Amino acid sequence: MDSNYIDVDSDDENTVLQIPTSLLSHLPPKTLPVAQLLLFTLPPIASNDDDTDFENMYTTVEPTQNIEDLLPFLEVPSRPTLQKMVSGFRRACGDGKKSLHMAINPEIAYPFYALPYWGEVLDASEAKSKWLRAERWLCQADHTPEEGELKLQVRAIWSVVRWHGNLQGFANLPMEYLAKLFSSDFLDIFRDHVEIGVKAQQICEEFRAEKELLAKAVASLNTVRRRGKANVNILEIEEEEEPEE
Repeated sequence: MDSNYIDVDSDDENTVLQIPTSLLSHLPPKTLPVAQLLLFTLPPIASNDDDTDFENMYTTVEPTQNIEDLLPFLEVPSRPTLQKMVSGFRRACGDGKKSLHMAINPEIAYPFYALPYWGEVLDASEAKSKWLRAERWLCQADHTPEEGELKLQVRAIWSVVRWHGNLQGFANLPMEYLAKLFSSDFLDIFRDHVEIGVKAQQICEEFRAEKELLAKAVASLNTVRRRGKANVNILEIEEEEEPEE
């Protein structure tokens, strides 16, 4: 969740949402393989932020000093709380607000760029929890021989496939096996990715075949032209008259 997830009206609004470079190292890159995401340490997600005062959440207080150093170790608001925070961002900017407060760690004044930072953390945390569910199943001992073989394939895929985005690396695994690995909501996303990937592959194959046919047609035309026959108009060829009996 970067600033593109938040509706902004001006360059100033976009600027205050830019995550500082010093914080980016505390976020897992989108290209990070699943196996490495499972080892990535992320801040905890708050479970008691329901009593946040959303009416007075944004303030004119300057953000807490050295907040960049603190953010990676502070609790992150839950998804519903963050969505409410984001919904009030534009109005807060228009009213001259400079920071925001939460029920957790109320003594801290958070800068606006905490919003996209928290969004990124939540995205990674939610994905990690789903991958960890699959990891727990893989670690079970009572697998059939077929499941044991597929388990090795999953491990190999995890070492290279990105945690965020394309899941096409799993397209060749049986869907009933994937259902054991992933929860139903994640499996729906999985199925969409697989179907999209398969459809894209079919389109590429069809395009490749048409491209090959076109190349052959062009090659034939070039051959005809080289022989000096390209300008022959077949409509001007007169039929020979049959001799009268």
